[in-house]
Parts: sequence; structure tokens; C-alpha cells
Amino acid sequence: MDSLLPLKWATAFATPLGFALLLALLGLALKRRWIVLVALAWLWLWSTPWAAYRLGETLVRQTPLLAAEQLPAADAIVLLGGALGPSVPGWRAQANLGSAGDRLVLAARLYTLGKAPLILYSGGSFSQVRPSEAEDGALLLRQWGVPASALRLEIQSRTTRENARYSLPLLRALGARRVLLLSSGWHLPRALVNFRAEAERQGLSIDFIPAACDPIEIGEATLAGMRYLPSTDALNVNRGLFKEYLGLLHARLFGG
Repeated sequence: MDSLLPLKWATAFATPLGFALLLALLGLALKRRWIVLVALAWLWLWSTPWAAYRLGETLVRQTPLLAAEQLPAADAIVLLGGALGPSVPGWRAQANLGSAGDRLVLAARLYTLGKAPLILYSGGSFSQVRPSEAEDGALLLRQWGVPASALRLEIQSRTTRENARYSLPLLRALGARRVLLLSSGWHLPRALVNFRAEAERQGLSIDFIPAACDPIEIGEATLAGMRYLPSTDALNVNRGLFKEYLGLLHARLFGG
């Protein structure tokens, strides 16, 4: 059995939808209507854009969004996986950008501006069928003008902790001392904790500079009063944010 499965199962039931379903089932089993009502109220709350923006604010303000031109020069850019959607047989990276596709756009822009001579793309595969994300994403970066000679691929990682574990030896080999760590703003706080802790474990002195992108955006929230009404987009955003907070807590407690 995949070693990540227990963690994925636990996380699924700790996020808003899974927890609400467990709570509702408990209420039905105990024949306590008020517990079912609490479960519905909980689900309503975390299905609103208002809750998503409030929950995400604490994470995002730790690594504010800056234009590519405002970021400093570095020895390398570490691009964290998560930019591509799930595997679809017969489709490649250019047709499979996920909601965090901004990561690839910013990486290409930073390279074009000369902010770093190399992009280290860290992203493995959850499937035995498709190539790793780093391999698929590299195809797209090359189409956007990043030469193959400027790309380094780390294809083993499936979690943020593994991103750090497997990327650090490659950064050591490159002699990198100043690195732009590129990811979504809501993901960077956890990524920074993991990378800094892993660098310390491996005895490396590397300055990781956050390069944030991918702001939280929910289309329905732009309409009057819609911030307080349920939205599947908001529920999905909150699901991701709950996972980030859980992962950040774990990283801080256990050193990445």
C-alpha cells in the first residue's frame, strides 16, 4: 500500500466536507438532530468565499505578492510542483494546467528577466502511467523560451517535504547559495519551513527567498452578497487551505 494513503485519508476527513459528513453521520447514528444541524452549519461556513478569504489571509500576508521585476536576483529558481492538473491519457502539459498554473508563468518570466540562470523544477508523479510533473512542465517551459540547458528536474517528490529533501542535494551540486522559492502564496509558508529545516539538516547555508504567485480568487465573490453564500469553488479553496494549515503545523512541530 502507498505510504501516503493513510495521510491522505486522514486529511480528507479533517477538511470541511469530510468533517461535516462524519459529524452528520454521528448525529444520525445518535439520533441527535442538533448535531446534524451543526454539521450543515459547518459545511455552509466553509463553503463561503468570505471564509476562504479570511482563512487564506494569514497565510498569504506572510509572503506578499510581488511583480517579477521586484524580486531579487538569485543563483537558482526552485519551482514547486502543483501547477498541473491530474493525469489525462493522451494529454500533455500544455493542455493540463491546474489552478496553480501561475507558478509556471512566473518561473518563465523570472528566467526571461535574468533573475536566475537556472530553474529547478521539483515535482514527481502520483501515477505509474504519466511522466512526473517536472517532466511534463518542463515541456511547457521550453515552449515558452526556457532552454533545456537552464532546466534541472527533480522527479521523485510527491509532497512538500519531499520537494525539500530531494531538491537540496541538487542545489548543493549547483553551488546555489541564494534561491528563489517559487510557489502559490498560500503554500509558501509551509514550503519555507520545510526547505529551511531540510537545509539545516543537510548542513547547507542557503538563503531561500519567497517568490509568491497564484492569489486566492473566487469568481462568485465579486457579486453583491455572494461572499456569504455557498460555493463549490470556495469549498475547494478552503479544503486546500485546511490542508496547508495542517501541513504547516506538522512542519513546525516536527522540523519539516
